[in-house]
Amino acid sequence: MADLTFSLFHPTGRPCDWMRAAQRFRDAADNPERCEYVLGIHRHIGQIDPTIDFRYQYQFCRERLMEIWPDRWILSVNIGPPNVVQSASACVVNCSAKILIAIGDWLRPCEHWDTELLKVITDPEKPQLVAVSHGTYLPDTWIVTYGIFTRALVEKYGYVAWPEYTHYGVDDDLTLMAKRDDLIVEAKHLCFPYLHWSNQKRVPDDLDRHTKASGAWETKERVLKKRIDSNFSGKVVYGCIPINVVE
Repeated sequence: MADLTFSLFHPTGRPCDWMRAAQRFRDAADNPERCEYVLGIHRHIGQIDPTIDFRYQYQFCRERLMEIWPDRWILSVNIGPPNVVQSASACVVNCSAKILIAIGDWLRPCEHWDTELLKVITDPEKPQLVAVSHGTYLPDTWIVTYGIFTRALVEKYGYVAWPEYTHYGVDDDLTLMAKRDDLIVEAKHLCFPYLHWSNQKRVPDDLDRHTKASGAWETKERVLKKRIDSNFSGKVVYGCIPINVVE
């Protein structure tokens, strides 16, 4: 088996939409056999959508992962609150590579993304957060969204997703810390388009409406202020069931 270079971790609350992203990242990679795909699902998905049965979703995701990413795949189950922050944290626990990439249902890769990223991440042993472009989604932002970072960054900070957030705010938090420590690698010449409903690239779905109605934005404003005031202090303990089905 080829040496592992990238861990793509993908927390999702949608039963099927994750498959398009997984397939696109595999198809656009020069060496997909050197990547692992870590898909994160919620044990308590019924709190978001009562029509989704966890046992069915687990089996469905397992079978599709085997088809799309047969080399290396991991199904991670978040047993905490069913939000993207908790699921992302559970995914990161299960990642094994030195370079990690956060994937979303509506994220698209650039061609040869694995080769291109290795040109800008010259030393994976060092803490680094890579700032790429997401096309028309927040084109002028200072925030590094959908993070691409080294495991060394996770080890330095002890987390990548502060658990008091529920959706928004995680990227702001990590970017401010990496900017403070001069760990951001600029790579805006690489475009990973993100189709967000806010810039009319797609129609919002039930999960988008659930997130908006949950108070996630208000939580972000409250928690981020507290984090800045405390100089980002604190320790994280994650709760997850690591289900590793790589054979």
